[in-house]
Amino acid sequence: MSTPRHGTLRAVGLGGAILLATACSTSDDAARTTTESGATSPTTSTVAPTSTAAAPTTTSGATSAATRTLVGFTDPSSIAGWSTVDDRVMGGVSLSTVDWQDGRLRFRGTVSLENNGGFSSVRGPAADLSAGAAGATAFIVDAEGDGTTYLLQVVDRDGGRWVQRFRTTAGTLVGHELPVAGFEPVTSRLNRRVADAPLDPARVVQFTVYVVDEQTGPFEIRIARFAAR
Repeated sequence: MSTPRHGTLRAVGLGGAILLATACSTSDDAARTTTESGATSPTTSTVAPTSTAAAPTTTSGATSAATRTLVGFTDPSSIAGWSTVDDRVMGGVSLSTVDWQDGRLRFRGTVSLENNGGFSSVRGPAADLSAGAAGATAFIVDAEGDGTTYLLQVVDRDGGRWVQRFRTTAGTLVGHELPVAGFEPVTSRLNRRVADAPLDPARVVQFTVYVVDEQTGPFEIRIARFAAR
């Protein structure tokens, strides 16, 4: 996996791909596509990089009583509704898969820049997470990775999207704590939105994890859960 170059977020070219994939997905996703295509919010440059060092990480062995699990992967049925979307929907050749292994959602594949590609993603089904997410100051991704920097996108019930990066540690399960205040609002093309309301954790309904930033080659991340604190 090559070193990420945040300043050239290649995912900006995948916007049509995401919209195409969304249009072919569930009715909830189709409704979000309609909302996004009608949005008139002005956009500026590609989403600015979030320093991976800025987001505090803690080993997830000791779980705080204040931490609430939003999505867990304790058994094979828990990944039902999770699916991958790669740059192949726009002519690229990147390819990824999602499966369950030993209490983890396993997202793995290979990213290539060929044919103007450069991304892979895995997204979950829309669900009401308000009971656990309301009032949270951070979202937590308990994951074992490979040193790759991933992009977590949260989507709210109105189709609004916010993103923040986290860098994984090879061979170690880590709780990546991402402050709510650190999420940046973006469009479906991962371009920054301006003049947007702050992220409201209680309105979040979906998580998506991306590999972008021209990081090419094989990758693998195993996610134990998404949580809030």
